[in-house]
Amino acid sequence: MKWLKLAVSAAIVAGAFVTLRYVAWTPVRCHDVAMNVIRRTQRMEKWSDAIAITIATRENLERIEPCRHDLPWVINLQMLAGANYSAREMHEEAIRVYEEALRYDYRPEIYFNLGMELLKAGHVEESIEPLTIACTVRTDFIDEIPNLDVRGRVMALAARRVILPTPSQR
Repeated sequence: MKWLKLAVSAAIVAGAFVTLRYVAWTPVRCHDVAMNVIRRTQRMEKWSDAIAITIATRENLERIEPCRHDLPWVINLQMLAGANYSAREMHEEAIRVYEEALRYDYRPEIYFNLGMELLKAGHVEESIEPLTIACTVRTDFIDEIPNLDVRGRVMALAARRVILPTPSQR
């Protein structure tokens, strides 16, 4: 009986440490990581050296990934990771990140970034749906679509307020 009480006490203490890590420490640490990566990413946008950009994005992703794993519902971490994968021309990874972000939130920015990454990866037909959703909600995104054919198709669908069904609704 004494051992049982000791085991229960140890489990309670271990549970308290796990709770402390995920409720208090991890979000604070990840917030600091996100702020540092945001600053680095903003500075990186002004650079023209491809090698320096590659190194910086690799370092950014190394810092972000543990936080994305611990706090997948924090959309800003997902958006930062997607932007850094895009800067490295890793469009399939960026697509995966934005699709994961859509599990937690439906911001038009996520749909727009997903559509743009699909375009960059050569998936033109697949890009229409997320771009239409984004541009239906935020019409200012239409001007940022570089492919004029896709822009025209999205503009026509968005003007009619046609929001295509998501894959899970089909």
